[in-house]
Amino acid sequence: MIQLTQKQREILKNLFKGEHLIKGGFGSGKTTLGAFFLYSTILIPSAKILVCRETLREIENTIIPKLFEISQQYDPYLFQLLRNNWDKKLQKIENPETGSSLIYLSVGKKEEQYQTLRSYEFNFALVDEASRITEDAYEEIKRRLRLPPQQSIVLLSNPVPKTHWLYKRFANSPNLYTLSTYDNPFLPESYLKEFEKLPLEIRKIVAEGEWGEINFSSRLLDILSNLEDPLSPVDLKELLYHQRIIISADWGIQHTAVVLGCIDFYDNLHLLDCWEFEDLPLQIVIENLRQELKKKWNLPLQLIWTGDISARQRTAMGDSIQNLLLQYNIYLITYKMSLIESIMIEDFLLTQKNDITKTKRILINREKPRIIKAIQQGYKVAGDEVEKDEEMQHLADAIRYMIFYFYKNFMQQKVSFLDFSNQKRHILYNNRKHDSLNNKRTSL
Repeated sequence: MIQLTQKQREILKNLFKGEHLIKGGFGSGKTTLGAFFLYSTILIPSAKILVCRETLREIENTIIPKLFEISQQYDPYLFQLLRNNWDKKLQKIENPETGSSLIYLSVGKKEEQYQTLRSYEFNFALVDEASRITEDAYEEIKRRLRLPPQQSIVLLSNPVPKTHWLYKRFANSPNLYTLSTYDNPFLPESYLKEFEKLPLEIRKIVAEGEWGEINFSSRLLDILSNLEDPLSPVDLKELLYHQRIIISADWGIQHTAVVLGCIDFYDNLHLLDCWEFEDLPLQIVIENLRQELKKKWNLPLQLIWTGDISARQRTAMGDSIQNLLLQYNIYLITYKMSLIESIMIEDFLLTQKNDITKTKRILINREKPRIIKAIQQGYKVAGDEVEKDEEMQHLADAIRYMIFYFYKNFMQQKVSFLDFSNQKRHILYNNRKHDSLNNKRTSL
């Protein structure tokens, strides 16, 4: 049974006049509250209601079904009216008893779809996933709210960084409401416990709804079972002797990212630590790493190294970069494989379990939020196109190199059914569709 909490009921009372932003994390009840707002407005005589989101498909798969579910539960007669008067071609739902109607439209960036609003006028508007529309689209929606006797616009959103237009417009507004995952008494205890595995700075955003920047894809929830308590330097002593400690690096001109990992005797990969350097000479980076490894992990610099040197770095330094690494006894192991294939391997191995240890094959130090964030949002994949996240791409690449080393040296025979051949294949993982490149080999 769909119910509102006391906090949601108090918010709902205030939503029928003015501009309102409701932000919150996973499972906090934003969509449910938005659907109750629609349920209330479609009962108002002659009301004209707009529902919009980035794409039509998302509206039809989320907020509209929730509206029908609520109406079926609280007023079965209204439910039948709405279902019978739903014109999918016109994207319109009517309530003939009150003369009210609901129109839903996409307002995505593509070809400035929000301009289709210019032929409409409304009393009420609900914008779902408002963080994904432009401020221009929002302004156009506001201009469409012209019908008397009252106008109201309600935005639902995940938390956003302080650079986002939503923050600039609503951070100090009395019509800003924050819902927390922990406010929702209808969530199972097991679901809430999963969030306790996250570092505090991530949990504050994705569960408590505080302002901040993180990609709210479902992948974050999927990797919760990959998190573990940090290992100690003592745990690494025997692994060091057996050459099971690895450093992976993405060497760049301006940005260098380094990841420390180890492979235990059950062939699980542990992502232990990471470092990021900006605008520092390579020699200073190596010296800083030497100190960090000794101080935090009691490890030498001379470990197994894998990764890649950027083309710009190679061009700028030529053979001197290789000579510098050799001075420190760093022998960099590199592999050749397309970017898309290595991302496919990473996605696959993150889901795999070890039957002996009953854990995931790849385990992540829960006290390293940068590693979690890089895995979660480092890449966006659509078909055979990969878009790298500007902030996280270097650390995401360093992690990817390490996971590929793990695959080549420890997992390739165990997962031999994974045929990364030249044939076109599709792996669907968290709504990320990957197409392997046809016989195109590029450097990692």
